[in-house]
Amino acid sequence: LTLCIAVKCFSLLRGPQVVCCYDAQVGNDYESTESEIKWHLLSPHICTMFSGPLNPARDLIKLYKKAFRKTRVPRIGDYRDVLWKPMQDFTDMNQNKPYLESTDVQLLAVALVEGSFRILSLDANGPRDHPHFGAIGTGGDSATAMLRWRKPTDRTHLGPAEYYAYEAKKLGEVSPHVGKRTYMKVLSAERNLGVKNLKAEEIVELEEKFKRLGPQPY
Repeated sequence: LTLCIAVKCFSLLRGPQVVCCYDAQVGNDYESTESEIKWHLLSPHICTMFSGPLNPARDLIKLYKKAFRKTRVPRIGDYRDVLWKPMQDFTDMNQNKPYLESTDVQLLAVALVEGSFRILSLDANGPRDHPHFGAIGTGGDSATAMLRWRKPTDRTHLGPAEYYAYEAKKLGEVSPHVGKRTYMKVLSAERNLGVKNLKAEEIVELEEKFKRLGPQPY
């Protein structure tokens, strides 16, 4: 379940940034509710969003937070290993428990590494770097297709990047397992990870842009 998106961009005032966009829906084929916060700050330099079965995902987030209490700042040479280790431990712990859906849990992590951002998806198969944007969850394929068409890069300005992330999330809503409410944050490369929540009125503005600029009825 869910859809989580991260898009790199650039601000003239604040330098490198990342837009995070996600829903809040959890449930199954019979019922659902939009009540789960899927963005988590793991350390002063790393945050993540999750998709997959709720209880295993919550357990995995707890494992990451515990592991990162004493983890040093990630470096260029080891950030993949640092981010992968808790997922590897979680997978190893549950591989002989067929009643758990742990292998379906995915993370989309954003790490501030020596002043620049890295976006990685993490699952039981290992870490995967995303140069400019990444998406996970049920609506991930639709969102990725839209972002590939828009072609954002780490030099895309913040305003367009916010719209591209929102537009990709709206396209991902073709899946019934993606919630209609949209939550967004903008990350900045400060001494620690700077985090700004987009306000409700800013989300409304993006919706108005989507009505003008997004796919239209034939």
